[in-house]
Amino acid sequence: MLAIGTLAKRTGTKVQTIRYYEQIGLMPEPDRTDGGQRRYGITQLDRLAFIRHSRQLGFSLEAIRELLACQTRPNVLALRSMLSPKGSSAKSRQGLCGSRHSALNCSG
Repeated sequence: MLAIGTLAKRTGTKVQTIRYYEQIGLMPEPDRTDGGQRRYGITQLDRLAFIRHSRQLGFSLEAIRELLACQTRPNVLALRSMLSPKGSSAKSRQGLCGSRHSALNCSG
C-alpha cells in the first residue's frame, strides 16, 4: 500500500490534485490507516496514471470520467462516439489506441 506522497511521486501528480480527483469522484476514496492516513494500491496507481495520461492528451475531466465508466460498464458505441473526429482530437485518439481500448476498432 502506498501513502499519498508516494503515489504523487510515482505518477507526477500533486497531492492536492489527487485529493481533488477524490472529491469529484475520478478517484475512489482510499483505504485509511487507523491514524487516518490514505493508503493506495496498484489499482489506484493505475487509475491515476490513466487519468494523468488522458489529461496530457487533452481530454477534459468529464471525458475522462466517461472513459473510466467504460472500463467498468463497457459501452462501445459511446466510446466510439467519443473517440470519433467530432469527439476528440486525432492526437488524443492516437494516444489511446492500443492501450485501454485495444479491442475496439479505432480507425478514427
